[in-house]
Amino acid sequence: MQHSYLIKTVVPYNPLPTSYLEICESICTVIEKLARIDSVFSEFELAATKSAVYSYKVLPDSTNQEINDIAEQMANDLIDNDRDKIAREENEPNPTIYYKPSIGLINSLKFTQVKNKGLAIKFSLGGNWFGIFNIAYSASDNEKTYTVEWYENVLKCLVNHFNPSYCALLFNGMSFRTRAKGFELPEPIGWITYASDKSEMNMPDTIQDAVIEQYAEGKIMFITRDQDYMESLSLSDKCLKALDIMKQMSSKG
Repeated sequence: MQHSYLIKTVVPYNPLPTSYLEICESICTVIEKLARIDSVFSEFELAATKSAVYSYKVLPDSTNQEINDIAEQMANDLIDNDRDKIAREENEPNPTIYYKPSIGLINSLKFTQVKNKGLAIKFSLGGNWFGIFNIAYSASDNEKTYTVEWYENVLKCLVNHFNPSYCALLFNGMSFRTRAKGFELPEPIGWITYASDKSEMNMPDTIQDAVIEQYAEGKIMFITRDQDYMESLSLSDKCLKALDIMKQMSSKG
């Protein structure tokens, strides 16, 4: 795949248990916000279930009631899918959408976009909202690509919704992830990277070959916003740019 990116969002821990319905309300709300950026997010289905196919449609500018109705349906679908697991692992034979699972029970939900098969959402969350919310995109040269501005808008939408410790547009490949682990950083640097002031990621004020700005409750770093420049680089060169910044940050301690 020529174009393969991953927006990884580390969702913070919430000390209060969260119900299936509350989790689904949050998911549907952020989907509606993402759909305002691009309608490709509107239609999606729940993957990795027992047998049934659960499909949903959240339109841009959906009313709160419409979002709540979809969230309630999704919560019921998830309860049906997880019922045996809840009974087995949490000794609750008759859970409702108001059931508050333990951390990690809802551990691998996948939403696959309907309109664009190359775009997928996956999150791994539990009853305390502690986990990962990922949006991955892969496409060959003759398929649609997204602009830096598109990714920036999506990333900022996730930051504004989840208030995460970390959110980044990463190069989605094993080689990059393996090489990124060689630096003493809590998370890798991507083409765009957000880190909150409370995170373990010590984002510098300035760094060579990058633009760093204050955003939300932290800082956001861009290798560049120049679309032509980004497109002029091979995937290998893009990865090298990010790895060089990680090297600089590691040397700063």
